[in-house]
Amino acid sequence: MFRARRAPRELRRLLQRLGASLEEISDVVRVRIETRTKVIEVTNPHVTLMRMRDGVFFQILAENYAELPLGASMETAETAPPSFTDEDVEFVMLQTGVNRERAEAALREAGGDIAKAILLLRTSS
Repeated sequence: MFRARRAPRELRRLLQRLGASLEEISDVVRVRIETRTKVIEVTNPHVTLMRMRDGVFFQILAENYAELPLGASMETAETAPPSFTDEDVEFVMLQTGVNRERAEAALREAGGDIAKAILLLRTSS
């Protein structure tokens, strides 16, 4: 007879009778699943490991995950250099009166945000 709810103690005893063990893996930072067409990265997941006679099962509970193109990772997506054009650099130079190097550095620091770069240069001068 199957009961829908079991106490944790009953569940552990049942698993032992089946020859299985259940353990939580702590301090997991990232889980990466690669398919033929995409990558799924889960950050800060709760991972449980179930060992059975015939194999091992992982249960991954995720609050946040990202689906990325094949070959990409969240680390490379987060550390990719900000993109800005020569026109952006020239506009920042015109608005602040700084040289090209300082304008590019400000745009990199601002993550490519022109308005933020201008504010950074005006407040630092």
